[in-house]
Amino acid sequence: MKKWVFWFLVVFMVAGCGTNESVNGGETNVEEQMWKMLALTLEVEEKENALSFLFQVTNKGEEDVSILFPSGQQFEITVKNENQDVVYRYSEGKMFTMALITSELAPSETLTFSDTWNYKMLQPGVYHIVASLDAIEVNGEQVNKGEIKVEKTVEIQK
Repeated sequence: MKKWVFWFLVVFMVAGCGTNESVNGGETNVEEQMWKMLALTLEVEEKENALSFLFQVTNKGEEDVSILFPSGQQFEITVKNENQDVVYRYSEGKMFTMALITSELAPSETLTFSDTWNYKMLQPGVYHIVASLDAIEVNGEQVNKGEIKVEKTVEIQK
């Protein structure tokens, strides 16, 4: 009877382990999971002495997506010049509420964030723009703040 219990426990433990698709040598790649559920777009429009940003996050899955933010800041936009110097950061000089905020996205639903940077002087050149979600969890899975992002390069001519 002891053998029966032993083999039952072995089978139970093996069955409980199951198979789990993993990436990067056994570590779950959360960012890859996010891209399966979320589509990110960034539109940049140059106007006279201004850049307008439209950052959208769309649930392209078939189930609801829950996004948890650690504060009122739900996104970040950063602009760097050709030397990789930050010339603009959306959050700089702003204050945000300190409260957990959850956004629920139904299938095909979109979160839209926009910003306009009115610059006084900007040298002609190539600029690298990154728009990211400041989420800390997506569907209960922890993500690093700013990990879910889209990047774009624009050329400013005057």
